[in-house]
Amino acid sequence: MAVYTIAMAFMNYRIIAKSLAAFQDTRNVALENKLVILNQHYPLNYDENQIVLKELAKQHNAILIDAKKNLGLHGGFNFAMNHLKLKDGDIVIGYDPDSLPLQYGWDMALVRAIQGDPKQRVVWASLMNPRSLSDIKERGYDVRKADGYIELWITRQAVVNSICAWSYRWLKEVGFLNEHRPFYGHLEGAMWGAMDNRKYDWAFLPGWTESDCLRDMHDRDYVIYKWCHSHLKSWDGDFKSWLDAGKPNPENSNKTPTQLP
Repeated sequence: MAVYTIAMAFMNYRIIAKSLAAFQDTRNVALENKLVILNQHYPLNYDENQIVLKELAKQHNAILIDAKKNLGLHGGFNFAMNHLKLKDGDIVIGYDPDSLPLQYGWDMALVRAIQGDPKQRVVWASLMNPRSLSDIKERGYDVRKADGYIELWITRQAVVNSICAWSYRWLKEVGFLNEHRPFYGHLEGAMWGAMDNRKYDWAFLPGWTESDCLRDMHDRDYVIYKWCHSHLKSWDGDFKSWLDAGKPNPENSNKTPTQLP
């Protein structure tokens, strides 16, 4: 069994640097967890971002993969997994590099949530964050424990999530990751629809949490683009094509939230 943490490098490098520092500070050193960074060529401050990204990969002893272009969230993860030649028993951790894990050993807890589930049903495990907590309390959950001490909240509906782990075997079974929009948006709902709830569960870990604070550092144009692409569905192309087209937005930009939900 191998564990790979894949980070999509598609945001300004200041956010990525802070998030990767938190990764190193809180990961369980006993777990052989290989960090993988996928370069998706974020278009703002392009040259500077490219230089710093290579430096960050060296600093964190990460595997740096170059997609040559922006493949989007699910496309990027699928590209990276195909590049890594994973096996059925492997675990993939999706690490949003605008998030901050707060407790030491969160990566081991995610792995054990899948491997130590007494019912052997958990194929998707997520850290708890403020948005997840609100959603899961509203939509309902069941409680059990992995390894006798890791509390699992088994969600009954799709819930927003950030840092999470998947069973590679399950991802292969359902045809890998997918979203309702071409580049970004509602992965949770799309993958919940692919989950056979008679066989599998998705667990959140209330004892291992993450902060949303780095989301305040996103470039404003990127937030507006995501709103147009994912929520308004007014632009099907990627971020660069939206910038090149003059940032079309059917709403007044002042209506776009500071952070996406």
